[in-house]
Amino acid sequence: MEKFFIVINGANEDSWSAWVWNDVAKRAQIYLDNNNLENSFLKKLKKWHFGNKLNKYFWIPFKQIWNRTLCIQMEQLNEKDSNYIIFQSTIKFSPSYIAQLKKRKNCKIVLYLPDTIGNLGIAKSRSAFQRYCSYYKIDKVFSFDKKDCELYDLEFFDIYSTKKMEEDTKNASDLFYVGSCRSQDRYKLLIRIFEKLKTTVDMNFYFVGVSDEQKKYSDSIKYNQFLKYEDVLKFTISSNCLLEIVNENQEGNTLRFKEAVCYNKKLLTNNKNVIKSKYYDPKFIHVFSDVNNIDTKWLQEKVDVDYSYCGDFSPLRLLDLIVSKCN
Repeated sequence: MEKFFIVINGANEDSWSAWVWNDVAKRAQIYLDNNNLENSFLKKLKKWHFGNKLNKYFWIPFKQIWNRTLCIQMEQLNEKDSNYIIFQSTIKFSPSYIAQLKKRKNCKIVLYLPDTIGNLGIAKSRSAFQRYCSYYKIDKVFSFDKKDCELYDLEFFDIYSTKKMEEDTKNASDLFYVGSCRSQDRYKLLIRIFEKLKTTVDMNFYFVGVSDEQKKYSDSIKYNQFLKYEDVLKFTISSNCLLEIVNENQEGNTLRFKEAVCYNKKLLTNNKNVIKSKYYDPKFIHVFSDVNNIDTKWLQEKVDVDYSYCGDFSPLRLLDLIVSKCN
């Protein structure tokens, strides 16, 4: 029998990182946090011990001291089953423990990356990433980013789960954006977009990670307000168009693209690679490189959007792919 265990470090039920696995909740055991410690100092110590910041330069020893705190214990697994442990973003099990899981419990170790290897801080080169995979005895790595798949020889899969949602008129707008301002360039671009559209387009903009000194138009833009992912989807369902801003050198689609496709919403994006997607339709998706060229009338126009989404992003398909690729 095939058994699946999914480990999402540091997540909670309100986060997008948990939401995207909803489709497999009945088929897999999902752990939202691998850190089963109550002591705050020990939690920080364990996080540091497994952190990429130092481990990408040298492997910090004695990770096995945390074995009894792990969310998956040896006795939970039956060696007669085909066991697949899927880690999202990073691995925080000691290599010796993983070796025992593979030897005694018939386990395959899979890493799923919803962000780029560079942004996650795992490695800076292909050889360094290969050392990471060898260290943690990883059998297969899947990534949402096609450029990373080419650079690091990974398997491509873009993951998302859908849920029926009802529109809420109080959250309605022409354009919705929520996201982190990871850099000054990204923040300045978002501000330019806001300034271009503020007199003609009704916007709901939520910016995260902006200092008090940097905040502009704070009477209209919501800064550093936490939104549960279900609340993000309420805005999504009630908006005419979603704004997607990709990081520099990123080729993978963000959550905004998948939300647009799955919930049939227009998409305004600076990701030129979106035209390669089977779901690209210029009637529903506008790509811009110059803020001045954004079509405000298109943003406001109400049309029936239909991407004919067929479940390509569902993690149910990923589980089947894992089985086929790991055997």
